[in-house]
Amino acid sequence: MSSAAALAIQIVLLSDRFLRTLEFLNVTAYTRGAFVTNDKPVSIWEALGFVWELIVMIAVPTIALALAGRWVDQRFHTTPWVTLAGLLLALLICVFIVRRKALAIAFRLKQRP
Repeated sequence: MSSAAALAIQIVLLSDRFLRTLEFLNVTAYTRGAFVTNDKPVSIWEALGFVWELIVMIAVPTIALALAGRWVDQRFHTTPWVTLAGLLLALLICVFIVRRKALAIAFRLKQRP
């Protein structure tokens, strides 16, 4: 499979995940630059801010723990075990953070006037 086809598949999967997230947040439609949740508009900038926060929440722990694990592996010659443990820990942290953020947003959307 070519890299372009692999990239296209990843983009489709990411857009599917984004749409499922919107469904989870009870977003019913996208009209004129605003997501509509129970007839309450959510601006596109708010949605993009949510995506940016998710990127940062996933990237920071993953990169930090991967680099720390690599440093420990090189120092104590345990390659790749501490790096893998760090990535697993980062995955668990990311799941917890993203779940908490999604629940907070869902609660806030339900509280809108």
